[in-house]
Amino acid sequence: MKTLTKLSLLTLSLATLSLPILRAADDTKAEKLARQARPGIARRLPAVRKQAIRKLDLSADQISQLKAKRQAVRETAKAIRQDQSLTREQKKAKLREALQATRGEVRSTLTPDQQAKVKKFRERLKARRGLI
Repeated sequence: MKTLTKLSLLTLSLATLSLPILRAADDTKAEKLARQARPGIARRLPAVRKQAIRKLDLSADQISQLKAKRQAVRETAKAIRQDQSLTREQKKAKLREALQATRGEVRSTLTPDQQAKVKKFRERLKARRGLI
């Protein structure tokens, strides 16, 4: 009887230890990345956008222009990421250029008062992060 109990416990412990290994084998790359990514960012973005719209007092026209620019940069980034002819560093450089160009376009959409508010917000954010 003792041998049967020991064998059962050994089998159970081996099965328990092998679960993470089996799970890792079943995971796709996307699932692994999803678990590693910061989980709260994607959920907070809509709230952050709404708060920015409210604090900057954006007009309906400005909101539609910003949405179009955000969609355009998203498509550009996707095309850059999928370009197999570029090295990783080249992709990074092109993405950085695209984002900087878009940032300039976004600034041109805002009024000078709104631009000042964005500048203040970015400075506070940098200070809070300890970058200044």
